Parts: sequence; C-alpha cells; structure tokens
Amino acid sequence: MPKSMHSLSLSESRSQLFVQLAAMEKAGLPVERALQIACASAAPSVQLPLERTLAGLARHRPLPAAAEAAKLFEPWEAALIHAATESGQLAAMYQYLARHYERIATRARQLKSRMALPVAVLLIGLFVSPLPAVVRGEMSAVGYLAHTLLPIALGVAAFSTLRGSWQRARAQQLPPLGYTLLGRVPVLGELWQRITECRGLTILSLLLKSGLPMDKALEITAGAQSDPILRASCNDAARYASGGGDAALAINLSGLCTEPYGRELIRVGDLTGMLAENISRYTLELDERIQLQLDLIAEWAPRVLYFGAAIFFLL
Repeated sequence: MPKSMHSLSLSESRSQLFVQLAAMEKAGLPVERALQIACASAAPSVQLPLERTLAGLARHRPLPAAAEAAKLFEPWEAALIHAATESGQLAAMYQYLARHYERIATRARQLKSRMALPVAVLLIGLFVSPLPAVVRGEMSAVGYLAHTLLPIALGVAAFSTLRGSWQRARAQQLPPLGYTLLGRVPVLGELWQRITECRGLTILSLLLKSGLPMDKALEITAGAQSDPILRASCNDAARYASGGGDAALAINLSGLCTEPYGRELIRVGDLTGMLAENISRYTLELDERIQLQLDLIAEWAPRVLYFGAAIFFLL
C-alpha cells in the first residue's frame, strides 16, 4: 500500500518529484506545465519550493536559477539541470536524480525496518521491568512514570537537538554538531568517509559528463560538501585546475578520493580520455562496498541494542 504524502521522507519526496519530471519531460510537456502538475500532487516537503519555482518561472527566470533560488534544487543539481537542458538530456538527468534519492531512501528504510523490533522490545522492557516494584509497593506511581518516561523524553530531546543542529548546519554550510567525532568512531567513521567520497565523486562525474570543465565542476562539487575542510580542499583543487593543472592531480588534491586504487583508476581515466567514466566506475564500486557495510551494521546493531537492553534491565 503506498505511503501517504505526509509520511514520505525528504529523499522519497525528491525521488518521486524527479520521477514525475522525467515522465513529463519525455511526454513533451512544457516545463511550467510539468511543475504545475507535480505541485498538485507533491509532498509537503517540496510543495512550497515548487510554488516558489513556478513564481520564478512566471518572472521569466530559467528553470535551474528559479529552482535553486526556491531551494527546490541544490546548486549542484541546478548546474546539472542547466547542462542537461543545453545538451537535450534533461529526462535522463531527472531519471538519474530519481534513482539517486530512491537509493538513499531505500537504505534508510532498510535500517529502520531492522531497528524497529529491538527498539520496540526496549520500550516494552522499559515499561514492564519496574512493574514488580510498583506491585510490591517499593515504587510510587510518580517514581514509575519518572523511571519510564524520563529516559524517553531525554532520548527524544537529544535526537531533536542533534537533528536540528544538522539541518541548520547544512543550510549554513557549517560542520554539524558531532561531525568531527563521527569521523573518529570505528567502523562508522570509515563508512561516513566512504559515503562522503562517493557522493562527492558522483556529483563530480555527472558535472564532467555534462560538459563542464574540471575547475568549474570542482567548484560546484565543493559547494555541495558539508565538511568545511573537504569544501576548502575542493576549492583549492578548482583553483589548481583553473591554472591548467593536471585533472587527476586536481582530484587527488580535492580530498574526494583517498584510496590508492581509486586514484590510479582516475589517473588512467585521465590519460585515456575516460575520466568521467572511470570516476563513475569507481563510485559504483564504492556504492557496493557502502551497501555491504550498511548491511553488516543493520545486522549487528539490533544485537548490540538487545545486549545493551539486557545489561540496562539487569542493573
């Protein structure tokens, strides 16, 4: 049964939006009419940006500029849409973006489904474990509520604070709360680095395939990075490339590829004139390894949670 629009995540909403835009582009609908149709059935998370984009189009602004100003497209997406429009590949680019966000949404759904049962068991245990003490008169009703509801309230508050911090940091292009600490956590730190590199290299390869020069592609890729250190190194690499520097070396300087195998693949691609294709090949391999790591985490996280719950209730 399909989800209601209100229950869709941001990634799912964006995936559906790009699927609709691809279908209507293939059907030959004008851009403004396609956005009007998409707006009529859009999820709340993209409804307002769509309306603002339509207002921009009414003022005769081109789609990429209007959508970027309305926060419907991110800067790197706007650059891709602009290049795809110029090359007549707009429908294909919409389809890629739809697959990109659907992959993100699928991974999030898989992790949530794996964690749902252990979280439910933990909550049930939290409410049930103090009941014998209440029955024996060793704990008052107020104490029971404090014992059960306080941990939940603290957890919800911590999650809301962290989520809000990451959203504000993303909007302001600042490092989110706990970003540096996350990179040092075993397993998770390596996974986060791979995800960051895969996303950055994917954006770069698409920009290069659309015909942008290396310096401009690196500059736009830099703007899509949430890590200020990586953003700065990408900008440095863009300046190096603008001065006529070697493309493969510029990517090495950007910090987007840290593995020797990936760097060699990129170097060979640069020498053979297949740079964008080799970057795409490497990102596909990275994506497979990321999925394997996520599967492993999804398999072990419930076990760790069960073990932690057992220790908590035994103390």
